[in-house]
Order: sequence, then structure tokens, then C-alpha cells
Amino acid sequence: MSVLSGMSRLAEEGFARAALQSGCHFSAGLAEARALMASGRPDEAENVLATLAAPNARGEVTLALVRARNLFFALNRSADAEAALRAGEEALAARGLAGSPASLARTGKDAVRGFTGSGAPLVRTSADAPAARTLPASLGAMELHALRARFAFAQGDPRAALAMAAPVEADPTAPDAARVRAAVAMAEALAVCGRRDEAIAVARRWEPACVRYLAGAQALAHWLAGSLPEATYEAERSYAAATDPQGWAVAALLLGHVWLSRGDTDAALRWFRESSVLLRACDPVGMRPAALAGIAQAAAQAGDAAHAAKAIAELDRLPHTSGRGVGEELGLARAWAAYALGDHTRAIALATAVLATAEARGADGFAARARTELARLAA
Repeated sequence: MSVLSGMSRLAEEGFARAALQSGCHFSAGLAEARALMASGRPDEAENVLATLAAPNARGEVTLALVRARNLFFALNRSADAEAALRAGEEALAARGLAGSPASLARTGKDAVRGFTGSGAPLVRTSADAPAARTLPASLGAMELHALRARFAFAQGDPRAALAMAAPVEADPTAPDAARVRAAVAMAEALAVCGRRDEAIAVARRWEPACVRYLAGAQALAHWLAGSLPEATYEAERSYAAATDPQGWAVAALLLGHVWLSRGDTDAALRWFRESSVLLRACDPVGMRPAALAGIAQAAAQAGDAAHAAKAIAELDRLPHTSGRGVGEELGLARAWAAYALGDHTRAIALATAVLATAEARGADGFAARARTELARLAA
């Protein structure tokens, strides 16, 4: 992996130098920032990005997307990431191309209320119809808004993610990149909300454009619904479609959960360990805590309390957020680690808290999982 990563970094750095020599300062700056991000230097990448001035509307969108992703995922600066998206929208407005994110969000709420998974919302009332017919955002603004939906999901709010993503995914005039990004957010959000069939419908509609993410979303939907053979198949497809360590790590994490739910702790541990090792080298979206939580759960369920405690201790040394179900999985990891140590009362209390958290954020899929684990711990 290190050889391939090094080759990728050298290629990006070479492109940056070539662009700079040709006088393409904006392209050079973007290439330099991406190379810094790939080499695990997101602070330096942000310093470069903050100095760039886009030469045109397409550049404004690209700069906002790259900068917001780096701020949100690599630097854990969600407020600054939102500011970067807004700056991109304002730059488009200055070019006469802006739309209203607020109107997109309002339309999204209508779409969520009527979403059937068939590719279009249900028929709206006459009061809703004008907003539904017109999305007053530029094509570039739609791309920025689709990323905002991904951020909402990553922060643990699947309902907000669905509200933001639905109108973009459904709009045939939106750029394909925006619709695919919105579809990923929608499929993952629907899965977490316990709406498996709708999640799968969205994922299958867009899968040819993004197999790894959308096969993974289908695996997530099947796993949370308890359809474990189907979840195994989709997670394996996601793993096969991955082309980089992050992709393999996320798919391995899914496979670990699926095999743990199937009762095979040995297989689960192998997949969780692979995910953890890959993410130790490069974890641009902060998923390693989830891999360690998986190791703790699998070890505890295998009766290895010491191994579970070691994983929890390592997990506690890492920063982590509550989004993407990570909060629930960390809580369940602590519950199972307590159970393995014989503290059943604490285990039940921790699992009960996980259930309450999942219910509060509308994550009905994770709530169902928490109920299952709570029943096992209380048996």
C-alpha cells in the first residue's frame, strides 16, 4: 500500500509542478493541495486552498468542494466546511449563477414526505407544486448542496440529509456529479432510517456511476434490516469495486459487521482488523474508531475480554464524531466490553442509552440493531 500511495503522491506533485510552470496557478494550487491531502497533511492543504482565486464558475465549484471536504473530513472543522460551501455559493452569485440553498431544503422536505423510491416524489398539493417545479439553484450550487447533504449524514442527521439530497437527485437538469453525490447521501440516509427498499431503489438507479459507494449503501440497508446473505453479497461487491485503501477499509468494516451479525466472530475480527490497519495509514473521513469498535464487539462476543478492553483503550485515544452510526457502534462496543468483564448491569445501561440516541436522531435502522443487541445482553 505504501508504494502505491507514494506513487500517487509523486504523480500529483509532478502535475502540480507542470501546471505551475505552464502558468496555470489555479490548477497548480489545486493539484498541490490534493497531493498534500493524499499525504496526510490537510492543514497545509487548507493553507494552499485558502489563497486560491478561481478563474471561472467551474473553478469556484471545484475549489469549494475540495476545500469543504478537507475541512469537514480531514480537519473536523464542520463550521468552516459550511463556510467554504457558502463562500462558493456567494462566488457563484457574484457571477449571476447562484441559487437559494434554503429553497432547495424546503423543496427537499416536500420530496422526503412524498418519496416512494420510484425515482420521483408523490404528487404534491397545489400549494407545493410551484416549489416542486422550479429549483432556483445554478448547476454548480446543486453540486455544493449535494455535498452539504453528505455532511448532514456524516454528522448523524439522516433526516436532514434526505431533505437536502432528494430534490437534487430528482432533478434531471442537475449535473450528474451532483445527482450521484445526492443519491449516495439518500441511499445511506434511507438505510439508516430503516427504509431498506427505498434505499435499494435509489442505489440501483445510480449504481453504474458509483458502484463502490452504492453497493455499500445496499449492504448497509440489508444489514440493518437483518437480510444478512444479501448484505454479505453487496458488501463483497463494494470491496471488489474499491480501488484505494479507504474503499477497501470501509467495505471491510461492513463485512466485519455482517459476519458478526451472522455469528462468525473469527471472520468478523479478520475484517475489522483489516479495516483498522488500512485506516491507521490513512483515514481521511475518520472511520478508524468504528473499526476499533467492531474489534471490541467481536472480541467481547468471542469471550476475549482483554482484547476487547485493548481495542476500547485505543479507541479512546482517537478523536471521533457521532455520525454515520459511529456513535451507536462505539456505545455497543462499550456495552459488549462491559458484558465480557461480567458487568451486565453496566452493559444493559450502555445499550439502552444507544437505543435512545438512535431513536432520537431518527436512525430507525440503528435503533432496531440496538434493540437486538440489548435483548442479547439482557438474556
